[in-house]
Amino acid sequence: MSAPDLATLILPRLDASTAALSARLLSRGLEPKRDLGHYTSRLLALCAYASFDDGAEEGTIDVMLEFTRRADGFSVAMGVYRESGRIIEESPPIEVSGEFTPSASAQVMDEFDAMIDRAYDLIVSEIAGNSEGL
Repeated sequence: MSAPDLATLILPRLDASTAALSARLLSRGLEPKRDLGHYTSRLLALCAYASFDDGAEEGTIDVMLEFTRRADGFSVAMGVYRESGRIIEESPPIEVSGEFTPSASAQVMDEFDAMIDRAYDLIVSEIAGNSEGL
């Protein structure tokens, strides 16, 4: 599967998932600016992310998915990080055998949504803590 095909499967759901996160944050009175991005590299079949800019000195909060091609499929790492590199939340890698299908994409993105749910209070704390210092 090529990077554009992989991106076609992942990016719409990344947009929807992180838009929902933005709405949840807004309901708490928190309004970080959300930007989406993605790239490929020699090592990564795809890195897709949403950055939430809350003005912190440590930089943005990045919600990220990294797809590494393996001989028998893909390995998908996901986490929530500060731009400085500090880990807020990480999930164990998901191993996908064979082709990356729409079904595999749905499974990966369901786990991504679950990770966001697990990290939600930490994300709120990060942003709220930063806005108190302004």
